[in-house]
Amino acid sequence: MKKITLPYDFIPLPGEGTASDSGGGPEYLYPYSNLGEGNRLPRHDRAAEGRLSGYLTYKIEPHSPLALELREIPDADGRAAYWLSGSTVRGKLHSNVEILSASYPAFIDDSDLLYRNIGEKKYRDRLGVSDECKLEQAVEAGYLYRDEDGSFYIVPAAPIGDFHFVSVRELDIIRCWGHVLKKKERLFDWSVRASDGALIQKKLEGYADQIKKLDEAIYAIRQREEVKGTAADLSIEEVFTSSFPFTIVFPKIKSEVKKAKAKYEAVIDDQCRNLGRELKSRIKEPSLQELLNKMVERWGLKLRMHAIYEGLEKPWFKNKASAPYQKAVSFDAQGNSVSWIGHVSFPRAGAVKGMLFNSTNAGSKRGHYLIGQERKDAERIKVPDQTIAGYNSAFGRMRLDEANKPSNNNKPPHDDDNNKAFYDLFNILSKTNCKYPKIVFYKQEWRKDLSGNQEQVLVVGRTPYFRVRHHYQLNDLRGTRKQGGIDYASALFGYIASERGNGNAGEQEGYKSRLRFSPLRVCGNIGLGRIEKFLLAKPQATAEAMYLKPHGNEASSYEGHSVKRQRNSESIIVAPQLRGRKYYHVLSQPLKLCGQVPDNMTSQRYVYDPSFHLKGTLHFKNLTEAELGLLLLAMDISLLPDASSFNPDKKPYFEQIGGAKAYGYGKVQFSIEEIQLEQKGSSFESLIVQPYKQAEVSSAHYVAAYLRERGGEAWLKRVHMKRYVKSKLVKESFDKNHVDWTNIDEKRKIDSRNAKGGGYLKSWVLEYLEE
Repeated sequence: MKKITLPYDFIPLPGEGTASDSGGGPEYLYPYSNLGEGNRLPRHDRAAEGRLSGYLTYKIEPHSPLALELREIPDADGRAAYWLSGSTVRGKLHSNVEILSASYPAFIDDSDLLYRNIGEKKYRDRLGVSDECKLEQAVEAGYLYRDEDGSFYIVPAAPIGDFHFVSVRELDIIRCWGHVLKKKERLFDWSVRASDGALIQKKLEGYADQIKKLDEAIYAIRQREEVKGTAADLSIEEVFTSSFPFTIVFPKIKSEVKKAKAKYEAVIDDQCRNLGRELKSRIKEPSLQELLNKMVERWGLKLRMHAIYEGLEKPWFKNKASAPYQKAVSFDAQGNSVSWIGHVSFPRAGAVKGMLFNSTNAGSKRGHYLIGQERKDAERIKVPDQTIAGYNSAFGRMRLDEANKPSNNNKPPHDDDNNKAFYDLFNILSKTNCKYPKIVFYKQEWRKDLSGNQEQVLVVGRTPYFRVRHHYQLNDLRGTRKQGGIDYASALFGYIASERGNGNAGEQEGYKSRLRFSPLRVCGNIGLGRIEKFLLAKPQATAEAMYLKPHGNEASSYEGHSVKRQRNSESIIVAPQLRGRKYYHVLSQPLKLCGQVPDNMTSQRYVYDPSFHLKGTLHFKNLTEAELGLLLLAMDISLLPDASSFNPDKKPYFEQIGGAKAYGYGKVQFSIEEIQLEQKGSSFESLIVQPYKQAEVSSAHYVAAYLRERGGEAWLKRVHMKRYVKSKLVKESFDKNHVDWTNIDEKRKIDSRNAKGGGYLKSWVLEYLEE
């Protein structure tokens, strides 16, 4: 693994220093309760004894260009005036208050974290695939519909023999029913250069026949020698999945062929010899040598077929004009095998209707899927909102395979959008050329959450190798909110019932905010602003090596990691630990997007140079002195009495607002100008003449009240104040292993010649910064 730094880092979740490192969860604070016990939240319709109401005015001074959405509203004299929504400051302060008060992290994307790794045994186990249960038996197929109320449901497809669907190789379709597939529905160009196409087909058919014979022989030997479950069986699996998987071996073959201009068959033969030596060095039993030889031979044949499909035989063989599709067909099946496929308009006796389907992301990308028609007697299956949210989140990160995209000369530009729309299952505005309900593959299962409660889960996708839920989800790792507990952030900013979790009996349904943020007036020379382009990559928590604390020297996983108990050799699975709350580094100078980036990958923002300042007002109701101190501290960390102990060089503190923070935009400083408190009493002066009076004590007084209530130094350690203060300081420089959105493609090429797509490399892990 290579340690890198990124435009962002993390502030640990609240805890007593080592608690989270030793497996303990985050420790949140709940100073209020809404279950009739402990401190109750104050009412909004009356002044509470010992509490403060009023307003404070503040100033924001920019120190870098700002990417903001400003509104132009003429002032009283009709002159142009610009305003920034108060919600911008509200969001920033809400986040800071959560950190400084150990409040529960309410606003995170808690949709399902999904993954797909076809070569991993754990993934296949999750699908339910084994020697006894094939993919077509473990995964179900059906048709997706949208109800009148906007919800989605699946109607299961009729089985084909014992299978929920049948996989059909394109080689067999071309050989037996070539007229079924149009050119754009074919993954490979069998018709180009007819003689070469026929030779390729003949060669592939020969390999397929040899593999079939080897499969029968391998099965017989395994049965005779009772190999399953033995140490030798586990060693064989480890060699094929860890040391010699196609994902590792084939890029090496491709590189060697290109570099040495060697024939791919000779390079594959070398790899087979390497595989044979590795297997025989681990497995010494004489009775298994024949098995190992046949497995190596089979592996070599599969590699040769893979090389042909990948274009090493003839570069034109892969059909770059192919597109995902689903089409109605008639078919005849004998048990689990398909004996005939024809056009739906010309069925033959005994045939039934169904759908032929292909997703370019499905399986080995060489097969098509045959699905029966809807089961008329089947109970429809509702798709839960959580499943939809998880799928949509994964869809948002989806990229079509750039290598398979044809040039614009071969197909219209809008076809790429149509192809992506094929996978956009739950967007009712998504338009596709298909007139039938969308085919989906799905699996229903029961799981236990961290509390031991059973929950039913539905996973769904456009291919049978769909993404499945990770064992641990963000909701699990951020901890459970205390029943009836109200943290400082909820008590100040309010909450609604949906934010409180399960809506337990007796809990208050919602609470209105005791804070009101007015729009901010832009003061000074704002200018017209300019439009700039940014590659605004949206980091996702699915990046395990970035969002999870490392496990020793290795990246952690949402699947957890195995740890041996000290008292015996038994292993247990330990939950991963979140790094904490993300923040973007404050940069000394803004970065510029360099190089050519496609327009469909960039975002445009209005940018304003720092030749102005903003002024705003924050109204508050019934706050304790400690709560007002927390709010002031969230606005200006320099009010912390011993801030210099975390910042010995006395560098200036900055907040970041607006967009393009990863590029160093939005760097600002808050300053509190005055605090006006509502006067108590019922006199004419206090009600009419002067309802507000300037606070008689400084901001530092209220901050001290908050720290005193929370226990001082121990509290600062619990909320990781050192890391919080560090997040407000300029990051002067980065080392050579720094990756940001301006150099990520360059860094990927340096660290991996065979890297495809975009995003982080699997060999990267975020450098772990200790306190």
